[in-house]
Amino acid sequence: MKLSLYRFSNKYFSKIGNPSSSSGFTLIELLAAISLTTIVVGAAGFGVVTIMNANAESETKTQRRVELNRALDFIAEDIRRAKTATDNPTTLTTDWSWDSNLGAVSANPKPKLYLEIPLSVEEMSAGSNLIKVPNHSFSNGNAVIFTGDGSIPPPLSKDTVYYIEDADQGAGTFKVSSTQGSSAVNLANDSSGNLTANQLAIYYIRDDTKAWLEPKTINRSVGPCSPGYATSNCPALVDSIAEDGFTTSVANEKRVGLNLTGKLEDDLYEVNTKAFARSANP
Repeated sequence: MKLSLYRFSNKYFSKIGNPSSSSGFTLIELLAAISLTTIVVGAAGFGVVTIMNANAESETKTQRRVELNRALDFIAEDIRRAKTATDNPTTLTTDWSWDSNLGAVSANPKPKLYLEIPLSVEEMSAGSNLIKVPNHSFSNGNAVIFTGDGSIPPPLSKDTVYYIEDADQGAGTFKVSSTQGSSAVNLANDSSGNLTANQLAIYYIRDDTKAWLEPKTINRSVGPCSPGYATSNCPALVDSIAEDGFTTSVANEKRVGLNLTGKLEDDLYEVNTKAFARSANP
């Protein structure tokens, strides 16, 4: 009995451990498996790259729409602060010195919208030549005209373009010059009555900013685009604008229709709104 169990066990384990009973992969099978794996991995990789590219393109398009809407909101808010608007802003555009570094000299900016944004004048002092407008946002080089039924001190005159000098936003004061960058005007006497300082703003298309921005751009100018004031006076709001991709329509100098069209390769993106110039003379 013991002998037969030993023989059975020996025979059983002999079969399990017999190397001649197991077989491996042939070279052809290995090559076929490698080829199939390569095809599967390659197809998966191509699919991942395609998806990533599609996502990147979608994100770029979404970003373009966001930028267009931000620019649209900015312009609309400027209109709401204005007392008048016109879509034929020929005034000032021939007088302002457009810096060649901000655009091609042979292709002048294409003005689309002109606004006058009013702020109340508190004081014009002959002693200091300072004009006080609390909470103003003027910077040096900004263009301004004075209106109102008050008395303006000589040599200043109403409805004449002047340029901000020595702006101090914290104190709410500034001086003005008759030409951009010149010495401040000496006031002959103090002002009296109600006067308004109207900031002038022109929106326009530039064909070429000669910078990293994609042409064309929509710019906002609140004064001459000369080298000393280019950054503060003439910022670009949004780039990659389609040909004539900024159109306006103005009714009664108050109601403004805005349409912005962006371009990304062959795709066009359009946003539009209406805004009303609500400010009256302060």
